[in-house]
Amino acid sequence: MLEAAALGSLDASDQAATSLNALLSSGRRVEHPLIRHLAGVGRFTAANLPDNLLALLREAADEARDGDRVRAAVETCRSGDWDEGIARMRELCDANPTYPDHRVRLAAALFQTGRNTEALVEVDQALHLNPRYRTAAHLKALVLADQHRFRDAREVILAQAELTDPVAGHPGEALFCAYLNASLALLTGRRAEARAALGAWHDLAASFPMAELLLAAADELDGRQDEARRRLEELCDKWFLDADYHHYLGCHLLAVRRWDRLGKLLDQWPGADRVPPDTRPAYLALQMKLAQGGRSRRRTSRPPQPTSPPGACCGRAPWPRPATGSRPCRCCASSPMKARRASRSPPCW
Repeated sequence: MLEAAALGSLDASDQAATSLNALLSSGRRVEHPLIRHLAGVGRFTAANLPDNLLALLREAADEARDGDRVRAAVETCRSGDWDEGIARMRELCDANPTYPDHRVRLAAALFQTGRNTEALVEVDQALHLNPRYRTAAHLKALVLADQHRFRDAREVILAQAELTDPVAGHPGEALFCAYLNASLALLTGRRAEARAALGAWHDLAASFPMAELLLAAADELDGRQDEARRRLEELCDKWFLDADYHHYLGCHLLAVRRWDRLGKLLDQWPGADRVPPDTRPAYLALQMKLAQGGRSRRRTSRPPQPTSPPGACCGRAPWPRPATGSRPCRCCASSPMKARRASRSPPCW
């Protein structure tokens, strides 16, 4: 942009047009209002070169300064001061009403704090400003799913396929979109579609464990117990310090009455010195004891049966909602354990 403005001021219109066309070519995938504005003109020539290039350059520089304010607002939210961070983002939206990026970040912050109705208003505004904004569409589907409006969320994914085409975007967003699509398919009873949505990715147990957990849920719902157990055991092996995956596997083993495997799992349960103590292994051990005692006399307790809605695994939905402020962003996850938790966050956050 600076080069084009300088060439334009020197009356080198042909070279300035070439520079602008190169800018558009390299910035096609960048969600930037200036790029979208220039792209609306089409291919530039000396005849249609904008006469306000310097003003556009100043506007871009002003937005760069806004970037510092955006980062400060995001960091404020991450530090736990959500009210202050959201207030700063609203100020940015008011100052730049035509910038959909600010709306999406505000919507993501509202979603993180459970204010889904407000989040939908902001994300709809972002899609009104840019109907082809992939991240905004994904976030809207995620918010709708969090409201248990699974069919509405799926319609957002399917309405315009180009919005969620994994070829055109960031690889991390493509995988998140596939996971979201698979979750919605599973929650609406389309288990084959759920598997197909994640079929292009491998070793999900290591790279995106929540997606592997979703596939385990699909296997269990289809009666493929051996495959479900294999997936859950792999998650336990790769995330051996995470008791959640031991709990998922323990519930599965209890339901299919594999006492030998369940006993070994309880012996290997991580976090024995956890404060407060983890009561789940004691619960599983008690349920196993009651179920085993029911063989020779009247059963006093039934082992838990799968009663979860489609798409849940061991009573937990594919995207569990932690308490406000406890969902870290994916971009700042620096360890495997953080990465697992961060996979629950929208990619725009």
